[in-house]
Amino acid sequence: MKNHILKSTLLIVAILVIINLVSTNLYFRLDFTEDGRYTLSETTKTILSDIDEPVTVKAYFSENLPPQLMTGKNTFRDLLVDYADLSNGLLAYEFIDPTSTDELNKEVVQSGIQPISINVRQKNKVEQQIAYMGVIIEYGTRREVIPFIDINGSLEYYLSSSIKKLTIKEKKRIAIIDTKNTVSEDNFKRVHAELSMMYKVERIKPESVTKDKLKEYAALMLLSPQDTLTPDLSNTILNYYNNGGNVLGAIDAVDIDNQTYRGIRQNETWYPLFLKMGIEIKPNYVMDERCNTVNVQARQGVFNYMTQIAFPYFPRLTNFGNHPICKGIEQISMTYPSELMAVSDTSYVFTPLIKTSKKSRIETNIYQLDPQRQWTNNDFNKSGIVVAAAVENKSTNSKLVLFTDSELVKSNKNGQMAPDNIALIANSIDWLSDGTGLVDLRGRGISSRPIDQLEEGTQSLLKYLNFIGPIFLAILFGLLRYQKNKTLRLKRMSIRYEN
Repeated sequence: MKNHILKSTLLIVAILVIINLVSTNLYFRLDFTEDGRYTLSETTKTILSDIDEPVTVKAYFSENLPPQLMTGKNTFRDLLVDYADLSNGLLAYEFIDPTSTDELNKEVVQSGIQPISINVRQKNKVEQQIAYMGVIIEYGTRREVIPFIDINGSLEYYLSSSIKKLTIKEKKRIAIIDTKNTVSEDNFKRVHAELSMMYKVERIKPESVTKDKLKEYAALMLLSPQDTLTPDLSNTILNYYNNGGNVLGAIDAVDIDNQTYRGIRQNETWYPLFLKMGIEIKPNYVMDERCNTVNVQARQGVFNYMTQIAFPYFPRLTNFGNHPICKGIEQISMTYPSELMAVSDTSYVFTPLIKTSKKSRIETNIYQLDPQRQWTNNDFNKSGIVVAAAVENKSTNSKLVLFTDSELVKSNKNGQMAPDNIALIANSIDWLSDGTGLVDLRGRGISSRPIDQLEEGTQSLLKYLNFIGPIFLAILFGLLRYQKNKTLRLKRMSIRYEN
């Protein structure tokens, strides 16, 4: 008996040792997430395989992080393990606590990583705590600093794009045709900073645009052009596009005087150019019941005061197409957008990027707006109107992205810009000119689904389910338990009766 127990114990130990040895060389992970966020993409694998010099990743994370942030830290550590395994030994990483010494703390701050303030609940009270969650990536003499890692964002995009920036041999060039009233350098700073990480962005005057000049650029940007489009410039841009060039346009089909609310058509000389590229621009207003508000003056008795009212001309849009450009985008606000339509030519593949909700409206009378008009449900009788689109020309392999609102690429008066706007433009340029697949990574791991963006019926259903569901489950559990006890009691009584 003792020999049998000893043999069984030795066999179990031997099996565990073999499993341990095999597992060091054989590693796999089952990923059941919707977007495969825990499985490295082919893009990342390609970037890692192209590394020809050692890459060092220094992760500066505080040790005493609260549980929710510690989970993110562990997820980031697991990601680095995968990167190191796929880099053929060229990627090394280490985790460092910047608060371990005052000297290290000072050195980390000077390098560009700034501490953040977080709320920590301790002993029934909330306290402020300083924490670090930054990364420095080094490649030869180059260095990329990520001051703060957003654990709710796409961790793979942070890492892969940073490594790509460091290892890229030569940045592709992007041209902005600097026409009259083109988005100014001040308003374009936020987008420019984002694009400059991967591209060299240059402004060129219309008079210097030639066929040979445009060949140097991976993509061309037309941002709120106001000049009358000359035949020469139109032919040059069209030639660039028809020979495999890529174009991004942010153009206002209609504009409005915010003091008098009088409208006017814009950029009509540019419509034929975009029509030849595969998109028809309609000079109308697209409106949505789900919208932002504006301040208007109201009067009560002898008093005037400012009040906020819903303004359907400023739609809040959450209906995005199934396209790489829309990855990770949650909501985009537009001002006076217009309708886009596909041309009938089958050589163009037209993909809607942004559409309105199920309660929308098209306004063709653009010349006079009434901001205080009382809207009803019957006014919004349209659905899914396209206000931004992408086109691929199958015969020339050229691409076009067009937005009917130039405000999308502009910072506000305070120099701020919605993160989704920045991501949308960066995604567009990545899709147009990058070719590395980084655009597919940007939205990985981001899944915010606020209830206020759902239809009213769906909102009500979810609220009632949330309220009634637990009660129903508790009653169901009680009934099942009662039935089980009743069956057991009858069985016992039956046994006693038989005896």
